[in-house]
Amino acid sequence: MNPGPFTKTLEKVLEHNGGSRKAFFQAYSGAHLIAMGNNILNGNIIKYLPPEIKDDSRIIVFFEAKKSMKKHLDMSDDEITLMKEKILAYGTYMKENLESLKTKQKGHLFLFDAPEFTAKFKTSSFFSDEPIEAYHPICNNSG
Repeated sequence: MNPGPFTKTLEKVLEHNGGSRKAFFQAYSGAHLIAMGNNILNGNIIKYLPPEIKDDSRIIVFFEAKKSMKKHLDMSDDEITLMKEKILAYGTYMKENLESLKTKQKGHLFLFDAPEFTAKFKTSSFFSDEPIEAYHPICNNSG
């Protein structure tokens, strides 16, 4: 399936703001997602999108969920509750309207692990997964 004009426009804006699907088997890397996430928070992505995209409910529901995530290290219970509500609204929207799209690993982290992590550690800041990745060979060889 060929992408339509809105998809091409959105991908150009995302590429301009840290995301490129040209490498990594046409998928965004963690570094891409962090850069794009930061540009959602500071408003850079929204200001470059045409109204047909930025006013689309599929975009709004995700951006609202992402903007509810806070980088400071002491989120209040109210901020955490709001973030959980926004992420739940995004997940519900996806399930009801885009059921054919399957959640990949990073989507699962966003929908399920991020709210739990945030409740426990009072932050939704991005942390490197390098320590976990470095541990895989040790874990795999211990069995």
